[in-house]
Amino acid sequence: MKLVYITLTVIAVAAGILTYVFLNTEKVIEKIVESPDEAETMNNDNDEIAEDVEVIVGNIPSSEEVAEEFADDMPENKVKKAMHHMSHQKITADRKWGKIFITEGRIKRLIDVVEANEYENKTIYLSILERWESGDFSRADEDHNTIWKLQGGTIGRATGLMTEEEENRYIKEHFE
Repeated sequence: MKLVYITLTVIAVAAGILTYVFLNTEKVIEKIVESPDEAETMNNDNDEIAEDVEVIVGNIPSSEEVAEEFADDMPENKVKKAMHHMSHQKITADRKWGKIFITEGRIKRLIDVVEANEYENKTIYLSILERWESGDFSRADEDHNTIWKLQGGTIGRATGLMTEEEENRYIKEHFE
C-alpha cells in the first residue's frame, strides 16, 4: 500500500512540474539558456543548435559577401531566419532576437536563392521579398508574424511598425 502512495505522489509531482513548465514556457526558456539568441533558437528553430545563431552587422556588404551569407543551397529554415531577422529593423515587438541589416543586395540575393530552390513556402517568401525589393515595408509587421508563425514562434510577436525615428535609432544602435 505504501508503494502505491509513493507512486501516486511521484506522478502528482511530475504532473505539477510539467504543468508549470507548459504554462511558463517563456520564463523557463530564459532560465535554461544563457542568452536571448539561444532562446530564439530553441523557440523557433528546433532543428538548429544555439551556437548556429549569428548576428550580421556592419556596413553594406559586397555582393560576394552576400553570396557567402546566403548560399545557393541555403536550407529553408535559414531563409526564414534571415527574413525574420531582417524584419526586426522595421517592427516593434516585446522581444527581438537576432538582426540582419536590410540591404538591397541581401533582398535580391534571397530572392535568387528562393527562386532557385523548391521550398515548402516559396510563394510566401517571394511575395514578401518582392514587396521589400520595391521598398514597400508597410506590412513588415505582418510579414514578420507570417515568418514567425512558420517558425513556430511563441515569443516576440510583432505589434506594429517602427517610426522612421525609431528605425534610425535601431540601425544606429545595432548596425553602426
